[in-house]
Amino acid sequence: MRGQNQRFSVRCPAIGLRCQGYHFGMSLGPRTQKLISIAAGPLAFSGKPHTAASAELGEMLGKLNGFIAFESSLVVRGVGDEAGDLDGWNAPKGWRSSFEDLADGLYFFAEDIFGVQFAIERQAVVIFDPETGHRRPFASSIEDWADQLLDDYKFLTGYPLAHEWQQQHGQIPWGTRLIPLQPFVAGGDFDLSNLRATNDVEGMRERATFALKIRNIPDGGIIIWQHPGPPS
Repeated sequence: MRGQNQRFSVRCPAIGLRCQGYHFGMSLGPRTQKLISIAAGPLAFSGKPHTAASAELGEMLGKLNGFIAFESSLVVRGVGDEAGDLDGWNAPKGWRSSFEDLADGLYFFAEDIFGVQFAIERQAVVIFDPETGHRRPFASSIEDWADQLLDDYKFLTGYPLAHEWQQQHGQIPWGTRLIPLQPFVAGGDFDLSNLRATNDVEGMRERATFALKIRNIPDGGIIIWQHPGPPS
């Protein structure tokens, strides 16, 4: 895994926060600790993350600064200087700008195998669907988020397809997600034949185009969508 222990601070410009000076005084819940115990990491330079987005998130990353779990179907980003770390992933001029205002107010910290995002909004966790740009409440806290993941990881992370894909193609590299050729929201199958391994940023930008295209189309409306190419 990347990096050695270092001390650092973080800014969260994507949600208008200066994330410095956070002092740890809380302990992780048992379900968050359980999730960390079965994960592989760290993925980023470790130390004491300072984040005003969520005290629990800062505490979790202080224990394991970025990790993967469930055979890479879950990615939790860490604090560091790389483009795939939290700062780079949430940069206002990065992929999130492709969604225009649909991603406003969210701090993205984790994702499933398809690139569906988990984000902090007002201290709670929401799910952000990149195919539609819609967000929905998911968990009241990081502990609640971890609890739900552990109870239903197959559905919430896409683990079965990630496992099946890797049996045929080998390990999914860091920075890669399995993106549907035909968007799921447009009737695409949850099947290997409808998936291709894609760079995570490219996958988000591609679906932002789709999300904006369908934004004002009523239910049952017709769209024309051409996927970029065959699965890898």
